[in-house]
Amino acid sequence: SFNVFQPYLAAEPAVGNTGGSLVLAARTLVSFSCMFFVDRYVNALGARRGAALATVFTSVGFFLFSLANTMTEYFAGAFFAGIGYGLGGMVVVTLITRRWFATGVGTAVGIATMGSGLSSLLLSPIVARIIENVSLSWGFRFEALVALALGAVIFALLYGAVSWPVLAGALALAPAFYFLGKSHGHDHGGYLSIDYYAQASGLNRLNPGLK
Repeated sequence: SFNVFQPYLAAEPAVGNTGGSLVLAARTLVSFSCMFFVDRYVNALGARRGAALATVFTSVGFFLFSLANTMTEYFAGAFFAGIGYGLGGMVVVTLITRRWFATGVGTAVGIATMGSGLSSLLLSPIVARIIENVSLSWGFRFEALVALALGAVIFALLYGAVSWPVLAGALALAPAFYFLGKSHGHDHGGYLSIDYYAQASGLNRLNPGLK
């Protein structure tokens, strides 16, 4: 959740309370605008690629936050983070879930929503500790790395066989974020595919049209 960053962001000399509110408002505005295009976005790219790309936007946004020193740079981060949230938030999760389940859609969406809230609950204390013990920049950088890793997992596991090269590529890219930030001073098992678990559970029917 971005809220964990808010008090620390407001404490930055270049931001302040007003600036922190404006950054959050910009992110929210971009996110809200993107929600009007989520259905066409998912239809155009497919659920797998669309959700993974959204996490890349989120990762870029948080990495830009980690390098920001001016309000303009913070707004740039808010723009990309807003796109990521708008195209990869609960709206797209609901769209994807409705494609997987023939019945019990409400229950499935509820479980997905609970999982989303649980991730925020678990990550927030970790991020706060990083900010307090290291720096705000590294708190943002940690979120960027988490988003990048989740994007790789989504692309590898959301639909079809596991793509191990994608996971390996994500691990190879992670150090790049580390060193780039530091320089600025501040076909394997189908058993891991969604098809397998959907059929094994007997609780749902996977829509064959899902990409």
